[in-house]
This record gives sequence, C-alpha cells and structure tokens, in this order.
Amino acid sequence: MQRFPKGRWAAVSIGASAILTVGAMTRPHPLARSSPPLAPWADRPGRFIALPKRCRGWRTDGLRRLAGSGPCGRPTGGPTALRTMAPLPVATAAMSLDPPAAPSPDWSAPLGRVGLGAGLWLVACAACAAESAAEAPAPVEAIADLPAITVQAGQLPQRELRVPAALQRVDAATLARVPGGDVADALADVPGVVALNRNNHAQDLQLSMRGFGARAAFGVRGIRLLADGIPLTTPDGQGQVTSLALSSAERLEVLTGPLAQLHGNAAGGVIQTFTREAAATPELRAGIGLGRDGLRRTDWQLARRFGATQSVGLVADLATFETEGWRAHSAARRRQFNTVLTWDVHDQTRLRLIANALDAPLAQDPAGLTAAQWAADPRQAGSQTVARNARKRVSQETLGAVLTQGLGDGLTLEARAYGGQRRNLQHQAASSWVGLQRGFGGLGLQLTGEQSHAAGWPVDWTVGLAWDRSSERRQAGATLAGDASGPLTRHERNVAANTDAFVQAHWQLAERWQLLTGARHSTVRLASRDHWPADGDGSGRIRFRATNPVLGLAWLARADLNLYLSWGRGLETPTLAEVAYRLDGTQVSPAFNTDLGAARSRQWELGAKWHPDRDTRVNLALFHIATRDELVAARSAGGRTAYVNAGQTQRQGLELAARHRLSPHWDAALALTLMRARYGSADTGPSGTALPGIPRRQASLQLRWRQHPQTRSSAALRGTELQLDWLGRAALWADDANRARVAGYGLVHARLQHGFSVGRTELVAHAAIDNLLNKRYVGSVIVNQAAGQYLEPGLPRGWQLGLQARVPF
Repeated sequence: MQRFPKGRWAAVSIGASAILTVGAMTRPHPLARSSPPLAPWADRPGRFIALPKRCRGWRTDGLRRLAGSGPCGRPTGGPTALRTMAPLPVATAAMSLDPPAAPSPDWSAPLGRVGLGAGLWLVACAACAAESAAEAPAPVEAIADLPAITVQAGQLPQRELRVPAALQRVDAATLARVPGGDVADALADVPGVVALNRNNHAQDLQLSMRGFGARAAFGVRGIRLLADGIPLTTPDGQGQVTSLALSSAERLEVLTGPLAQLHGNAAGGVIQTFTREAAATPELRAGIGLGRDGLRRTDWQLARRFGATQSVGLVADLATFETEGWRAHSAARRRQFNTVLTWDVHDQTRLRLIANALDAPLAQDPAGLTAAQWAADPRQAGSQTVARNARKRVSQETLGAVLTQGLGDGLTLEARAYGGQRRNLQHQAASSWVGLQRGFGGLGLQLTGEQSHAAGWPVDWTVGLAWDRSSERRQAGATLAGDASGPLTRHERNVAANTDAFVQAHWQLAERWQLLTGARHSTVRLASRDHWPADGDGSGRIRFRATNPVLGLAWLARADLNLYLSWGRGLETPTLAEVAYRLDGTQVSPAFNTDLGAARSRQWELGAKWHPDRDTRVNLALFHIATRDELVAARSAGGRTAYVNAGQTQRQGLELAARHRLSPHWDAALALTLMRARYGSADTGPSGTALPGIPRRQASLQLRWRQHPQTRSSAALRGTELQLDWLGRAALWADDANRARVAGYGLVHARLQHGFSVGRTELVAHAAIDNLLNKRYVGSVIVNQAAGQYLEPGLPRGWQLGLQARVPF
C-alpha cells in the first residue's frame, strides 16, 4: 500500500484545517469585509498528493457540500474552493450597541457542518491508519526517536500524545518571545482560550476557556490556576493571572475539557506554570524593556546549584512593571518576586520550596465606556472615575512546600502544604471603597503507583486528599474625593473551604488502547458573618457537594496518531465575591446571597492528536458541554455585581491547533476555535440568547523566519528572527439580552529578535509592534454593566524595545 511521504502529512492536515474553516465561515458575517484569500499556498503544485486507492472511497454528499471532496481526497473544486472563506470581521471606526437591523445569522448549520466534516475526517483517518497498520504493522515504539514530552494529565503525568484530552503546552522558547511575559499574548495561540485584554490593571485579564469564566467582571472565575503544584485559585474559584510568573517559567500547560474536572471545583479549565530548573552552570539573567505610554519593564534572575553534589538548585526571579497608561487614569505599578528552591535529599526524596510575592501599590481604574463615549474618544476614562479617583492596591505573599518521596515498587508519596495572605483595597467610582484582608492555605496528600497490575492490565494510578481554606475580612464605606470618609457601611468575615478526595487511573488495555478513569468528591463551604447589622443581618452559609466522574478512551491508531473520546461531570460554585451582593429589585445590595446555587455540567470531547515527527503537531477536538444553573451576572453597577442562576446552557464547538516547520528557516502555526454558546429556555434569567463575552469564532496565524536553524541542544537564539502574528475574533455580545453587540476585529503584530554573544554573555535584542495596522477595536467587555459602560477599548499601534542578557559565571 502506498504511504504518505514524510512531510506531506502537514499539507493534508493544513488543507483539512482550511476545509473545516470554510465549512464554518462560508456564511458571510454582517460585518465581514472582502480580503485576499487566507490560503495562497494552496495554489502551489504538489501540495496535495495522491492517496491510497482505498481512501479515495471516503466521500459523502455532506463532505462534497463542505469542501468538494472526502477527507482523504483532493478538493474537487481545486484551490479556488479555499477562496470562498469570509474573513473574521474587522472592527469599524464607529459601532452601535443597538440591536442589529438584520437578524443574527444562524450558526447552527455551519457548526453542524463542521462537526460532520471533522467527525468524518477523524473516521477516515482512523480507517486509513487501520488499513496501514494491517498491511504493515508498526509497533508503538516506532517513534521512540521522538522526544517523550510529559505533561500533567489531570493528577497524573503522562506522555502528551497519549492524553485523552485537549492539552496545550507552551514551552520556554515560546514564552521568551512574549513581550514582558504578558499572559494574554502567551495564550493567544491556545485554542479554546479567549484572553480579552482589558488594558485595565485594576481589573486583571478577562480569561475564559470554552466559555467558563466569561462572566467575570474582574479577575478570573471558573478556571484553576497553579504554579509549581501550589494552587493560586481559592476554594471558591477566584484567581488572578497576575500571580503567574512567566519570566522564569520552563513551560505553561493549558488543560480543558472533561479531564480538567479532576482538579475540583471551578475547573472549567486549568492553567499551570512550572518554574525552570537551575542548570549546573550558575547564571545571571537580566532584561529591560521600554514602550509607549511610559512602559518600563525589568527582570532579574539568578539560577545556580549548591552543595558538594550540586543537589540544591535555586531559581530566583524579580520582575517590575510600570506604565502611565494609554487611557486617562490608567497608570499602574507592580513588582513580583518568584523563587523555587529544589533539594534532592537523596535518590528517592525531593523537596521543593516555593515563595512568591506580588506588590501592586497603584492600579488606576479607567472603567468602561458607553458606545457614545467610545466613539467620541476611546482614551477617556469612564464616568466619575477621575473625579473620584477610582483605583486599586493589591499585595500578596505565598509560601509553599512540596515533598516527593519514593517508596519503592513504583510507589511515590507526595505531600503539599502552602499558606499566604492577600490585601486588596479598592476605591470605586460609586463614591465607595471596599477592603479585603485574606488569609489562605491548604494541605494535600497524594499516593501514586506506576506500572502496577490489576485484572491482568498494567495501570498507573493515584489517590489523594486536598483541603484548602480561605478566610477574609471584608469592609466597606463611603468616599469623598476618592478618600475614605465616614463610618463603615460593611464589616463581615467570609470563609470558603473545600475538602476533596480524588482517584485517577490509566489502564493499558492493549498495546494501542488505553482507558482513563477517575473521580473527585468535593465539598465546598461558603459562609459569611455580618459584624455590621445596622442595615440588616447579612450573615449566611451555603454548602455544596458533588462527586464528579471522568472517563476517557484512547486508541493509538498509528504510532503517531491518537484518537480519543472522553466524558465527565463538573461543579462550579459561586465565589465569595459573587455571593457578596444580592439583587433587590433593581438595586445591588451588599448582603450575602444564600439563594445562589452551584452550576453543574456534563462534558463530552472527541479528538485526535497527530505528531508524526519533531516538526509537526496537529491537535483537533470537538466538544459539547451542557450546564444547568449557570451563574450569570444579573446586574453590575458602581463596582458591585449581583449574580443569579440561569436555566440551562449549551456549548459546542471545535478546536484546532496545528504547527509545522516548513523548512529549516520557516515555521507556521494555526489555532482555531469555533464555539456556539447559548442559554436554553428558562423561566428566570436569560432564555434562548447567546452567552455574552464569548466570540463565536477566534483564529490566530503565526509565521516565523529564523536566520539560523535553532539546534535542539541549545535554546539560545542565534542571529535574527522575525515573527508575524494575526489574531482575529468575531463579534460578541456584552449582555445576556443580546442587545449590546460588539464588533469583531483582526490584529497584526510583528516581532523582531536578534541574538548575539559578547564573550561569554549571550544577548538578545528585541523589538515589537502591536496592532501594526492601527485598528480601532474594543478589547474587552464588562458583562451586563448597568449604566451601559460595557466597552473597554483596545490599544492602538504600540511599540516595545528590549534587551535581555544571560551571563554564566
């Protein structure tokens, strides 16, 4: 049987990606404009190849309508079939938040075509792989020459290709290209993740994964954050991405889908960072960056090993950030320290000590704008924010320890303990202030067994317990000219705690079949004690319990192709911030909301991973999520947001990530997310509308050129590197009623780096231009903002210059 020549699988994959994109985007968007074709390479001769005779039979009428051919064959329409794609809409200079005159397009049919096309493509690939395996069986070890990249799959490490879940890994080389370690830029190429940059350092990044977290008026909700195994998310599901230190990270991992539910409450997705290990040669690293609007960044790192046997490693990282802000009243200053001390006590024992601190003494809050304000001057601050000096101050310190002890016979015991405190003082535009003083901590114990045997099958397994607690004192009062004035109007003690037990196992049913089973039992308690009952006793407590199972089945169809199916249940409780206010008529009242329930979800995921060689990675996932009692923002006013439980919601979509090295000097990457997220019918809350804050389409394209091929023995940059990025997002809604529509946009960014050496010092100079075409767009939205101040403007064209040095000693 004829086999695909090495290197041409990438053309077939990218062609399939384009075909799926055509199926989803054929219907023009009301705001779409004409543009040149996005796939000019399709005109090159020889990019599509003859397939085996058996594969040519894989054709259906549905696929002919989608792309003119079956998933294994040449598009019958030729390259012109790829030219019918409507581009993602580009933001217009003026926008209207009134309901559109024309009805919204029906996206169920395009997504249905995508699901059909992708599903049949998976089946066809599986059939071709099975036929190939039948004629010329290849052992699983056939790709032993490829690097065995290990990732954290739920609570167990596993080889990346074999994980039955959508898991993306961002390595150190990619993170080094991100200007200033910006989390939004680091996640731009991860499908399923929508990182909307508010450009408001008082409210943090608006981050959602498959729609989870989109409701957050500030901070991160519904997503678990971890750094070196230490939770950065409180038991109720609150987190801050500014706590992540990317400058010293070896890698960042993003997990979505059913497998993420093994991390417990509010695990719509999981983002983990892992600090790099100190090398044998001590080194100092220093970096400085400058940009428009008074942007200044510095980063100072020390890495070295100690002891006669070099058994102790230290990585310490201090980063600073300062900006005057593009918008009025948007200046910010921040310092962040992160250090990890690793001690290999002996062959079976390792101790990791983690310490990090964040100090943000100033983060002015420019707030959102109405459509009229945005059209008149997007640089202006929102109503009353300057006169009342709206701002926030935050500080946080965390200490943690992780002890790993080998017990022999493949058993490993891991114990975790951490604790810290956080202080938050916010002055709001509504002539009020809110202060929080929070103490948090937790314990964890986990026993892992490798290559055990049960019922005749090899199995890797883990069981564990986790206990976490957060206690905060919340106070509030009135302000006069931006300063506290008068007596307290709120004084209470809020507590969130969870007690969890989990189990996970990977069963090797056969050489090519693997079964994942797991479950997590969670008990989450929220309580508030009102110490200021002058306006009524706002005390209350709520408890939530759930046992969430997870199942996954993976088939290694070829040594380089994994097909999988997974299912799981999830729990998302309201956060302390979400139960802190109650909706009384049209007023947002400061009282503990005991009426809020937890959202519960059921998730399905079907996917494929194809990793044929070191230079090519293709991951595809289809997902469906059904949630009941979804938590939604009912009303937001003056910095206060009240939440209610809606009825049911449905999320379904497609995620695609593809990366290929075109030549020793060129490589390209594509990330695509198509998602339909809507409310179901409900007696209370939204009914039949689209979930706000979630674009239906998002895509990113990346093209990079290197002067000298980068060797795998060294990550140091040599010579010049040029990178172009394109990020496109479709329109989205800013409210549950779908009356406030925000136009989509497409942005182009350019990055230039040059690496050279002076003696033993390695230097990298870099320059970046963001929003190269100077598009005017809305970067983020404040969902259901009562005064109509939904819009948070995106930044115009901006520049950054920097220099990084690495000095071994």
